[in-house]
Formats: sequence, C-alpha cells, structure tokens
Amino acid sequence: MALERFGERAEGRAFDRRVARRLLAFLRPFWAHMAAALLLMLVSSLLSLAVPYLVKTAIDVNMAQGDLAGLGRTALVIAATFIGTYLVSAGQRWLLSWVGLRVLTNLRRALFGQRRRLQAFQRRQEVARARIAFGGPAGKRFAQDFPQRLRDVGRPFGR
Repeated sequence: MALERFGERAEGRAFDRRVARRLLAFLRPFWAHMAAALLLMLVSSLLSLAVPYLVKTAIDVNMAQGDLAGLGRTALVIAATFIGTYLVSAGQRWLLSWVGLRVLTNLRRALFGQRRRLQAFQRRQEVARARIAFGGPAGKRFAQDFPQRLRDVGRPFGR
C-alpha cells in the first residue's frame, strides 16, 4: 500500500500526523525546557494583561482622587511590568531558540547517519553484484581472456 502511494503528492494536506509524531521524538529530550518556555509565555501574558488594569487604576483611583504619590507608584509598577514583560519574553525567545538549535542538530545528525548507513549498504550491494557477475563462468572466462585483450589493445588496428 505504501509503495503504491510512493511519489504521489498529497494535495491539500499541510499537516501529516505521522511526520509530526516522528519529529516530536526529537523534541522529547527537551521537554523540561519546553515546559519552562510555556511557563514564561504564561507569565508574559499575565504581565501584558496587568498593564491595562494598572492604567485603569491610575486613571480611576489615583487621578480621580488627586493622589500624586499613588500615581507615581502606579507609574513605577507599570514601568516594572513593561521591563518584566521584556525580560520574560527575551528569556522565552532565547530558550526556544536554544531548543530549536539542539533539535535541528540532532535531526541533522540522524539524517546524515542514515545517509551514511544507506551509502555503506549500497556499496556492499555493488560489491556483491560484482562478485556474482565475475565469480560465475562469465567471470572466469573474462579473467582468462583479460591478458590477451590487453595485448590486443596494445596493437594498433588489430595487427
């Protein structure tokens, strides 16, 4: 069944579960790093959601009551939230880049290892075919006629 479909284009299929499952195997050693990146993403989202609430607090509470000290504290908290969002997002991007680099390195190693194994297999097959071709009666006849054929090549125009 697989040989019948070999070479066919999968029109309209942008996602193949079998391929995704095989690629996820390369991600499995880095599950803790990916969990940390997920946690950083949640923290970044929470920090981003805190900014509108803090602005609302600054307007509705601090400005409405004329509390300049409270407004200054709220502004500092907003600035700290922006800095925290930046740091957490930068950490997440760095972590995901690090994991991606390691996964691609492992994938490349597996790919080229398989290529080397296939090339070695192909060379063994070629040697086996040559042994079969030259090991039988035709091979013996070729080996017996070879010195004569070399002498014939040395003579110009068959003389």
